[in-house]
Amino acid sequence: MLDWIAYREKYGTLDQNRRLERHFALLTHLTSKVAGGKMDLSDFMVYSQAQATISLEEAMATWQ
Repeated sequence: MLDWIAYREKYGTLDQNRRLERHFALLTHLTSKVAGGKMDLSDFMVYSQAQATISLEEAMATWQ
């Protein structure tokens, strides 16, 4: 199990969609930097950004 964790930390996920998103984000990020942009790489990785989670109580309060 530890070998698998070390592999994932070194090479990243095996999910092709995430890898493709990262490659296009990197290309867009580098193009932005050349043009003088100040964006961060994570700004171009829309689907990899963590969604804000709320508690059950907060969700129930918004439903009322």
